[in-house]
Amino acid sequence: MDPVHREVLDVNHNYLVERVCAAHVLPRLVRDDIVNDDDVKQLQRTEGQGPRAVNRLMLLTLRRRGSCAYAALHRALRDAGLDDVCDTLLDTELALREGLAADRIGSMLSGTRKARFICFSIFFSY
Repeated sequence: MDPVHREVLDVNHNYLVERVCAAHVLPRLVRDDIVNDDDVKQLQRTEGQGPRAVNRLMLLTLRRRGSCAYAALHRALRDAGLDDVCDTLLDTELALREGLAADRIGSMLSGTRKARFICFSIFFSY
């Protein structure tokens, strides 16, 4: 999984645990071959610990499922009618990527040029 996507999941972990119902997104994740039957069985064994525990395990499983898992999660969320959750994830990803880009540019600049760049960035972000 892309490091930025991992960070998006980390930043939104509690939000996802509260807002997502694994039962609503798992069918799509299984259909997309992101989650397998063994994963589903493990998630089912966790059901006795409550829905939050299932969601936490599902998120942990997705982190280990390669580069397609994040996009599959988005599709599953949209299929489940959780467009607002997708939008939150996309907003977080955009903010993280903008921050990384600013950090990269900032590290290439020195002193006064760096200060001008920061002021320029703040001015145009509004």
